[in-house]
Amino acid sequence: MKTFEYKTVPFHQMTKGHYQELDVDKLNELGNEGWQFVTVVSGECLFQRETRKRVVRPC
Repeated sequence: MKTFEYKTVPFHQMTKGHYQELDVDKLNELGNEGWQFVTVVSGECLFQRETRKRVVRPC
C-alpha cells in the first residue's frame, strides 16, 4: 500500500504580486522535491508526496 506525507504552505507564500496569481516557479520548486499540489484549504495550499516507507498488512 502506498503511504503519503503531507505539507501545508500558506497561500500568500505561493503567490506573486498582491495575491493575484500563483507563482509557478514556487510550484515547480516543490514539484522537483516530489511534492504534488492537492488543494487549497483555509488559506493554505496542501501538498502530498509518496513516502518510501511501505505499510505491509498481514494476511
